[in-house]
Amino acid sequence: MANQHRATSFSGIGKRQKNEDSLFPDPYRISEISFPGLYMVCDGMGGHVKGEVASELICRYFPEYFVKNNIAHIDSENIREALAFVEEKFDDYLADHQSAMGMGSTFCLLNVYRDGATVAHVGDSRVYQFRGGDIIFKTKDHSKVQMLRDAGVLKTDEEARNHHERSVLMQAVLGASVQSAKPSTKIITDLEVGDVFLLCTDGVTEAFDDGQLQALFQERKTIEKISENIVNVCQERSSDNFSFYLVEILQPMPSRTETNLDKKETPIQESTRQNSISRFWLIGLLTMMMLAMVYFVFNNENKSQNPPIVSTKILPNKSESTSAPVIQKTLAKISADLDRNDTRSAKQKIVQPQGENLDKGTQKELYLLILRHNELARK
Repeated sequence: MANQHRATSFSGIGKRQKNEDSLFPDPYRISEISFPGLYMVCDGMGGHVKGEVASELICRYFPEYFVKNNIAHIDSENIREALAFVEEKFDDYLADHQSAMGMGSTFCLLNVYRDGATVAHVGDSRVYQFRGGDIIFKTKDHSKVQMLRDAGVLKTDEEARNHHERSVLMQAVLGASVQSAKPSTKIITDLEVGDVFLLCTDGVTEAFDDGQLQALFQERKTIEKISENIVNVCQERSSDNFSFYLVEILQPMPSRTETNLDKKETPIQESTRQNSISRFWLIGLLTMMMLAMVYFVFNNENKSQNPPIVSTKILPNKSESTSAPVIQKTLAKISADLDRNDTRSAKQKIVQPQGENLDKGTQKELYLLILRHNELARK
């Protein structure tokens, strides 16, 4: 199932002279690159020249890399490769614009796709995942105060928010010729309808602590109304530029291949089909084992007086092999367990088949049968 979602965004200047933040997709301009399900928020480093150029380069070249390389959905390796591509573009720009030396930017990214979502970031731009108003996931800043918080030097979030070095970053995108950044990536498979992701720069987290954000999301407002509230508070409290994306997960929709199916099996039909396949494999395995047993007994009786050509260490011992009636009886009971999807009981019968011991080769075959049944049941 492909996750259907909707999004809204805003980028404000705050109390700065210019806005150095950038968004992808940019709601304020038409982009040549389209990557459905990809959202980015970037914060050009305040106080540095060309911060707006740095954030714009990230929002331009990350999507371009994904599109040109036909990447269906983004993983940690794709993030590292795309970031290296972006840093090359930084170096190209710096080579032609020496006055821009020192420019940099943070970024955070969300990619929503068929099986989940990918989150990545560098710096102190954050991604939150809300469910029912509660924060169930958030990224960890690449900042000095976060490092002090992790070390236990700062005891509370309040201390971190008010620390005099709260703007000092440990990671930022600067260009490979300056310092390569190391992104943090998270693959999220726990997605539910109604989950909302917030991607934001530190201008938003300057105005809201986590408790205040949860209180806002617990009011069960639309993302448009939440966006309006965030803007109003940031315009009053934020000294920095503030930018964000809100992405809401809606009812999943069928993937392209699923929509082309003429008919979809009901759960009962699917279960019946899987049980029939399991019985087919069981009967086939029983037949093969019975034939092997007959061949083995016949071979041993007719060749007992001839020396073996190969080492006896790799031939089964007749006295240790399991008799056909025991195998047949055990298989019948395991088959009944698998029809009830009771694999635990089936495994127990392999180890303790009513006092009879199965040889190791037979045990292995029976375990493979159960594994095959489980594999079919998951499809």
